[in-house]
Amino acid sequence: MLISTRKIWCNIKKYWLLGAVVIAACAAMVVLMTVREYRADLAAASLETYQGEALVYIDSADEDYSDAYTALLYSERIRTQVNDALLANGFEKFNKKLDTANVDMKGTSMCYRVIVRSIGLERTQFLAGTYTELLVKEAKDIMGLKGKIIDEPVMTTYLTKSNGGVEIFELDEPKKVAVSLGSFLSWKKIMIMGAGFFLWCAFVMVKVFYDTTLRSREEIDQVSVVPFFCEVKKGKQDSYELLAALLDGVSGRTENGRILLAAPKAGRGLADVFEGIKKALADRHSRVELSMAEGLVDSAEALDRAKEAGAVFLFVMLDQDSAEDTHQAFANLSVVGAGMYGYIAGVR
Repeated sequence: MLISTRKIWCNIKKYWLLGAVVIAACAAMVVLMTVREYRADLAAASLETYQGEALVYIDSADEDYSDAYTALLYSERIRTQVNDALLANGFEKFNKKLDTANVDMKGTSMCYRVIVRSIGLERTQFLAGTYTELLVKEAKDIMGLKGKIIDEPVMTTYLTKSNGGVEIFELDEPKKVAVSLGSFLSWKKIMIMGAGFFLWCAFVMVKVFYDTTLRSREEIDQVSVVPFFCEVKKGKQDSYELLAALLDGVSGRTENGRILLAAPKAGRGLADVFEGIKKALADRHSRVELSMAEGLVDSAEALDRAKEAGAVFLFVMLDQDSAEDTHQAFANLSVVGAGMYGYIAGVR
């Protein structure tokens, strides 16, 4: 496993379009969710929903009995009385899907808010008044606690948003539904966007872990101790001239003066480099006997030619040769006892 910042960057550039598509898909999902929420809010705003809020005092020794009072309002004892009162005044029975009644303590005193919500102004007002009176009456009858109504129910309109939030409006104020920046910044939507980015990053890192392509000399050094000789850029005459000069010097220290340029696999740019170096050697009137061989990983003929040469230079094309191929080529050269002199890094 070869890890380097260059390999990570190369894979990021390689798969940036995939990342853009994934993130765009997540963004589209967030937009679609927001549009659906907006439409749901519009539908909710079209309903004639009202809220009645009253304030009562119940002497409960400074203890918060909000939950107990809410449970009392939903008890069968009170529900029966509420339904009888509704029917007697021309309204339908209590509907659990449309009607709600809750109690909470106001501050740290023994004052409680009775909050009733329903459909229709008259129905809501009647329900709020009925529940407020019954809370005071039943708290005394059942729990022995004295109480009285401080503020009669005050009516407002309300909107239950798709995210569960509740907005309160004055009676003469129209319900407003708008899409704001906050509509896109819920934790769920942020997590969706983050998940898209995380999945792309995870995909890139998996590719990096399993990417055995050699992209730098440092990575080649991890698979072999053979020294680096030089770097050749395809089509760059100055690179060929430099390598020709170096090969001239090496050939004088070999037994037969023959030098072999070899590649781990065939068809990886060695032929073009070989022709460029041969031309540079001819321009120098060099006596170097240069030859090339491809397929050191799986060609016995290439290995035989490597064994016969006075010096062998392995040509590794960066961004193309894999670590396994290069490592195997080095190992094969060692097995046949070839005069491995160093490696040449090819750059596009």
